[in-house]
Amino acid sequence: MVTEFGASIGEFPIAGGRMLTAGDEGKAVLGYAVAQRLGVTPGETLEIEGESFEVVGIMQTYAPRGKAPEGHR
Repeated sequence: MVTEFGASIGEFPIAGGRMLTAGDEGKAVLGYAVAQRLGVTPGETLEIEGESFEVVGIMQTYAPRGKAPEGHR
């Protein structure tokens, strides 16, 4: 999947919850480190600049040394 910013997120598996689907509004998928830092898990609500988003998934955005997905080394 290519986002509006041109970043591919399809290479990262989902560590918890699910990926965004067509029609999702007010939903968010976070990287593992961001979710850890914010202390949120799927099903919780996150507020960004006064707008609420339900966290529906957490991506496994880390990899063992030298094993990063193609394009993310």
